[in-house]
Amino acid sequence: MDKWIEKANRITVIPDHYKLVVQELSENEERKFVHLLWENEQNADETISFTFNEDTGEVNHFATDYRDDSNAGVDMDECMQQFIKQAAPSLLSKSLMKIVEPHAAGREEVSYCQHSGGVMIPFTGCYFFFEDGQMESFSYYELIDEPVMPAHIVPKEQVLNKVKHEQKMDFVYTHDEQGCRLMYDPNPSTAFIVAETGENLHDESHYELPPSSPIERVEARGELETFLQLQEDQYDKTVLKEEDGELTIGYLPKGWVVPQEKEGSYKAYFESRFSKLHYLKNGAICTYDQSSGQLLQFFSGRTSTGAYDLTDEECFERALQFLSAAFPNYERYMRVWKKEDDEQEEKEEKAFFHFSAYVNGIRLNLEMVMVNVNRTTGLIEHYASFPYKIIEAAENFSPQPVISEQEALDIYLRDIDVKLKWHKREDDGYCLVYQPAFSKGDIYGIDAMTGEIEH
Repeated sequence: MDKWIEKANRITVIPDHYKLVVQELSENEERKFVHLLWENEQNADETISFTFNEDTGEVNHFATDYRDDSNAGVDMDECMQQFIKQAAPSLLSKSLMKIVEPHAAGREEVSYCQHSGGVMIPFTGCYFFFEDGQMESFSYYELIDEPVMPAHIVPKEQVLNKVKHEQKMDFVYTHDEQGCRLMYDPNPSTAFIVAETGENLHDESHYELPPSSPIERVEARGELETFLQLQEDQYDKTVLKEEDGELTIGYLPKGWVVPQEKEGSYKAYFESRFSKLHYLKNGAICTYDQSSGQLLQFFSGRTSTGAYDLTDEECFERALQFLSAAFPNYERYMRVWKKEDDEQEEKEEKAFFHFSAYVNGIRLNLEMVMVNVNRTTGLIEHYASFPYKIIEAAENFSPQPVISEQEALDIYLRDIDVKLKWHKREDDGYCLVYQPAFSKGDIYGIDAMTGEIEH
């Protein structure tokens, strides 16, 4: 490991009060990696880490919390070029396009990507993150054979007209620090139009929530504690976090002993720094809304296989029984998502059910419920929801929208444009697409009362 430690010290400043706590070799099917991590002895939350590609000797990832004041005033471009020469010189063999993307709170993303036809190719080259002029992280992506521009590209105006024609706005409730509001949500929120044909790369279902249907109430067989299976005589509990009106409690079997991991490994480091991992793997974690006592999240890491072989319908009934105990009046507000491939999921050990929430026929934007049932034990293994008080706020919020759907659509389309992008396919390769773009950043919604644009 000494040569990698020396190499890291040549690339960046590692102060004397930073202690080396991780030095590990890992590998996947294609590559071997060397991992190094230093921790500030005075503040364990501050670290410097490297991941090297053992075959090439180049840096795959670098991150630092240390602020090197000696770099103050140094030109950012000069700083990045010097880093690339030392950390990943192979990048110098390609012509790379520089793209700068400002982020919130003084952060900035700078990427050097390959390009074809003057269009940048994502997930190639490298990416830097800066905060207030200080380098925060570096990530290396593969260098590829650049895709060839199509012989024919549909005119931009034709695509823009198509995008405008297909755009809709959904009327929704949204809940944030300002309280409950009525919004128009763009549908679809984006689009991928194949530049060569002018046709959509995906069908409508790719952009929309799955179809959903109402559900009937199934009474719970017992209290909530019956479903959680966390008897006080069998589990020790510890408060893990108390923040933002939520209380998180961890449960571990009584007498459980923390296993000793190999010293210097990332596994040992994370398990020593983040005790929550023990509960995720060996016990359970519950998060409650402190004002109401409502269970918001439940995760069980207890692995067990039972004698059952429950069907989807049987698992669904158990999920609804659990909801009866966990979420008040769920049948009035929840709609269950239709599953795409029931036959495939029936072969899996766990059954997942997702629910959207509606109040007065209007969807609660970004709020949903998920229940995971183990087919072999019938137990709930994972549950995620949201505070019931959001539903109460929506029920008590009943003004009529000032802005019509057409007006909201006009506002949304006022600044819309389309730009060419290389899109990485899920299977393999890249496809040149047109994608909607806005001069002042993505638009996430239009306020139904004021017409204000949400970026």
